[in-house]
Amino acid sequence: MKISKLFIRIYISLLILAFITLIVFSIFGKKTRICYISNLSLNIDKTLELNNLNNINRYDFTDDESLINYIYTNNNIIKYSYGFKIQYYDKIFRHSDIYGIYIDTNKVIEDNIYIEEIYMNNVGSPFGNLISSKIIEFDKIDNVAYSLKVKNIFYINIFIFFLIYLYITNKNKIKSII
Repeated sequence: MKISKLFIRIYISLLILAFITLIVFSIFGKKTRICYISNLSLNIDKTLELNNLNNINRYDFTDDESLINYIYTNNNIIKYSYGFKIQYYDKIFRHSDIYGIYIDTNKVIEDNIYIEEIYMNNVGSPFGNLISSKIIEFDKIDNVAYSLKVKNIFYINIFIFFLIYLYITNKNKIKSII
């Protein structure tokens, strides 16, 4: 009997500690931080698709470099698609197993008039794509605002721990009902 009461006290303490930790992580993640977009790489197929040039035969070009050169020198191409990755100035709070990253896409589009659209590959992912109305010749786009959110898996884990606690404390009642 003493062991089970001790177990329940320890379990409650750990559950409370996990809940407080989750709250603290959520508060720290909500602060708006600044990062930059880097690793910009041209999406050849998406660029051709955006400009209705799907009928171009890739085999007419010797390699991807000649196709990229064709895209950059063709005056009929007015939209360019780039893949990118978010990089961080702040090395403490960034995308990790705990946090998902959420950039302020409206502010990025507002600050950079040549960017028409930004979308992320997955929810909370640091990888995404952007559509530009001009060729991007620089390595990074600065002053991108982002915030972090605790991933849902941590909420689910605390909920499961809470359900286990309810089961342990009410085990006799549950058995009598069944």
